[in-house]
Amino acid sequence: MAHMPRWCSFRIPVMVFMVFLFRVRPTSAGNKVRGIDPKDLAYFQGDSIWCKDGSKSFPRERLNDNFCDCPDGTDEPGTSACPASKYYCRNSGSAPKLVFASRVNDGICDCCDGSDEYEKRVNCVNTCGGSIKDLREELKEGFGQSTTFDRSDGFEDIPHHQQKKFGEDLVSRLKEMKAGMLVMQWLPFFSILFFLAWMSRARVSRRVRLRRKKSSRHSVV
Repeated sequence: MAHMPRWCSFRIPVMVFMVFLFRVRPTSAGNKVRGIDPKDLAYFQGDSIWCKDGSKSFPRERLNDNFCDCPDGTDEPGTSACPASKYYCRNSGSAPKLVFASRVNDGICDCCDGSDEYEKRVNCVNTCGGSIKDLREELKEGFGQSTTFDRSDGFEDIPHHQQKKFGEDLVSRLKEMKAGMLVMQWLPFFSILFFLAWMSRARVSRRVRLRRKKSSRHSVV
């Protein structure tokens, strides 16, 4: 029986290890927190994490590994493996929102920042913020002073007294609109009442005139 050369006995394990190394790709820290609401980040920091429904726990290595371990999808906020999970869109410059994880990498841009399509199967243009810069310039011109632009959320910080004045004007306009709607609502009813009253008065006047004519005829005779 032929013996295997010594160098071959080392070559086979090395080849198996190389295949395993190329097949198993390490997950970056960014992938681990993908799709997680910032207020929930502390929940996922431990080495062992519990499913939020309390059914079981899973090691942190299985977070966003594209395999659904928790029935409620706690372990897969950044992939489409668990349909019940929710993906957090940061949407810097606009309002953040949650979308169902089943929409992640489905070829449709659900987040305005395009973060839900990170596999780049479709090119998602970042539409967050709109024309916030133009709105800022308009506010500066309208109020005659500078306003603070918060880059973290993309909203304008309008001075309190201007907010109060705007609120008072809005309430006043709403009251005027409500009064106008009430007038329009009751106008037909009062118009009918006025018409009926006028008709009744006209009939009474006509009867009075007829009686006067009859009495004048009797006096002549």
